This record gives sequence, structure tokens and C-alpha cells, in this order.
Amino acid sequence: MTDALPVVGLCVSVSLDDGGRCETVRVAVAGLSHGAQLAPAGAAALIGTHGNEASIASAMESVAASLEVRSDRWADADYRRQLIRSIGADVAATAFRRARG
Repeated sequence: MTDALPVVGLCVSVSLDDGGRCETVRVAVAGLSHGAQLAPAGAAALIGTHGNEASIASAMESVAASLEVRSDRWADADYRRQLIRSIGADVAATAFRRARG
């Protein structure tokens, strides 16, 4: 049997200005029906923020809403969107923490 887990991958790259606000950011999502994609809506939602929990949650909601996510025999689209929100929030928080040094 092959791996039957729904696969969603996220990458967030952040750089901060001297005040600790997000200056540049890229958000990418893998495991989508059309392959990996950038998520500019999520990136735009993070620009100018300090990467607090509320701004990250809002950004990941934008990511989940902006991408075409399909159901398959292992997971439905709503579950995959929830993975994008939850995994994305963890990945974004880590990216901000690392950018702060």
C-alpha cells in the first residue's frame, strides 16, 4: 500500500525591516491538484505586520480561500483547506521567529 495521507506542504519566507515588520514575504503551497503554487493573497496579508497570531491566521485564511483545492479519495477539499490554515500558521510563525534571529 502506498502512503494514503493527504499531502499539503507550505513554505513561508519572511524578511523584516528594522522595526520588526514584515518587509518582504513569499508563501508557497505544494500538494495541490495543479502542483505547487505561490499564494500572493497570503503574502499581501502579512506585509507590514509583526507576524502576530491574528495576522498570521488571517493570512492563512486568505491562502486557503484563494487556491483551488480538490477532494480525492483520501481527503476532501475542506480538510485540505484546514491543513493549509493550521500547518501554514505554524510555518509562518516559525519563519517570523527565524527572521527575528
